[in-house]
Amino acid sequence: MLTATVNTNVLVLLIEDDPASVGPIREALAHREGWCRLQCVSSVSTGVARVAGGGVSVVLLDLSLSRAEGDDGLGHFHQLLGAAPDVPIVVLCRAEEESLALSAVRAGAAAYMIKDRCPIDLERVVQSVLERRPLDSTHAETSLAQKAGTMITLLGAKGGVGTTTLALNVGSVLARRNKAIVAELRSTLGTLAQFFGPQNRARNITGLLKMEPAAIAETQTASCLWPCRTLPGLSLLFGPATMEPCQELGQAHAKAILAMLARLADFVVVDLPTTLSEANRAVIQASDVLALVIERDAICLQAAKMILKVIQLWNDAPQIGAIIVNRTALTSAASIAEIEVQLGIPIFGVIPPASDVCSSAQNARTALVAFDSESLVAASITALAEVLANRR
Repeated sequence: MLTATVNTNVLVLLIEDDPASVGPIREALAHREGWCRLQCVSSVSTGVARVAGGGVSVVLLDLSLSRAEGDDGLGHFHQLLGAAPDVPIVVLCRAEEESLALSAVRAGAAAYMIKDRCPIDLERVVQSVLERRPLDSTHAETSLAQKAGTMITLLGAKGGVGTTTLALNVGSVLARRNKAIVAELRSTLGTLAQFFGPQNRARNITGLLKMEPAAIAETQTASCLWPCRTLPGLSLLFGPATMEPCQELGQAHAKAILAMLARLADFVVVDLPTTLSEANRAVIQASDVLALVIERDAICLQAAKMILKVIQLWNDAPQIGAIIVNRTALTSAASIAEIEVQLGIPIFGVIPPASDVCSSAQNARTALVAFDSESLVAASITALAEVLANRR
């Protein structure tokens, strides 16, 4: 999480030859007055000379700088990297240049940022880059341990039980007093982006799946998060926004993304698709607590038993419990005590029927617990979030 205080000796050097782009970048870094100074130059050669003069903390390099004919698009970046290998470089790009920016990251850039996202994310990305300045091994291990957020994973026993809605609302409760991230960790179509309908082109997990797992760092991960402005403290990692195939989420990607999310927040709430893939296995094993979301019908209970049987065979399985969701009032359903005996795990919480409140919150494009905090269902989710947060 980005809690370190950056002192006023921070000098950010912007290499940008488009005057119209300078203003928004300056405003993005001036959001919190006095934490850094911005200096602008219009060419890489001038930038190299300025870096050689000392005192530059980080360089912002626009990949759209005028290029010579035949340039592969990274000529200016390689020139700057060769002249200043010890100064972190954040490359700025247009949306259509994202693959080029990823190539720069693989070649040694500290991070990349789509220029349209600068007003929202640039300050956070620069701070993250500065926090990653080399430490000795002892301090690095201590820092990692201190920055590891609690990982709470929700897995539906079958589709349609409301796992994503629960994950969003649990994360919203935790974000009231902490930094929280809700992550749709999947390579198939996510629903949270459709729920919130962000006006700007929202980044999502596909930006991370395009990278090699070893290249995924805090800055790249942070740039893929969508900060929820109506719920301060909450950020979202959306699943893919279209049905078009993207790179599969494998075990290595899952581990790399989780590790970075845990460093960016106090709590990470992971919404997993209903599958026992190797990627899901990696996520579950890395979690502090796993909540199996179930309904009280016989089919769902049977599915939950099968899932538990597999998970409990895995090494390092976390604490496991169930969340009972009552989507409708059932005239004939297993009692809570019967479910606890059948599954052999504790019940973390019981969510009452609330179809009208859920629909109204969805129409308002906000979490249920924020839309109607006095409702019975909001109180149930708030109590559930407290239980999950204290299960570590």
